[in-house]
Amino acid sequence: GATLLSRGTISILDNVVSGRGGGVSVAAGSSVEIRASSTWTVRGNKAWQGGGVNLAASRFLAEGSVGISDNSAKSRGGGLFASLHSTVRLAGGTSANVTTAVNVTTSTNVTTAVNLTTADNLTTTANVTTVVLTTVSVNVTGMDPIHTEVLRNTAGISGGGIELSSSGLNTSGRVHFRENNALIYGGAISAITDSVVELGGGAEVRLNKAGVQG
Repeated sequence: GATLLSRGTISILDNVVSGRGGGVSVAAGSSVEIRASSTWTVRGNKAWQGGGVNLAASRFLAEGSVGISDNSAKSRGGGLFASLHSTVRLAGGTSANVTTAVNVTTSTNVTTAVNLTTADNLTTTANVTTVVLTTVSVNVTGMDPIHTEVLRNTAGISGGGIELSSSGLNTSGRVHFRENNALIYGGAISAITDSVVELGGGAEVRLNKAGVQG
């Protein structure tokens, strides 16, 4: 199978297919690997199954930021559908603040009076301005920039955000499932046929809806 390695910023937007995988379809034995330095946006895609991403006996491994939002499937897996022993791993960074050392360079003009003596022994005073650059290291504290969201996806049957069929989902860090909707069951996540879901610390499942259950 093939492996797609991502290290940059990738946007997969507003695609429409009649079958599986509106934005991305990963075939059997293949993998998508999103490095920590990468950011993926999968938004506004439509398909019969797996509106944003469709996996079949394949892997979707994300260490960087991933946004799967506003995708729709007529049947299952509005954001992502995984089947046939596929593996989905989503990382969201830490919930704690991260302190980073940043070098800050300042520029200062310094003016100095200089006495100049000419050949006929006449002395004049001239102002000479020089630029002094000063670099200091400053600690900047902020939230870990890696953040993964499965947001506002919809499915006509089940798995508004994600549906797993004989597959596994593992999350770590700040991975949020919000405002996804399924017509029948599994607003955020639907797991069927011996699937396994492991949500790590920092995961959040909020404001998702299903017509019947879940």
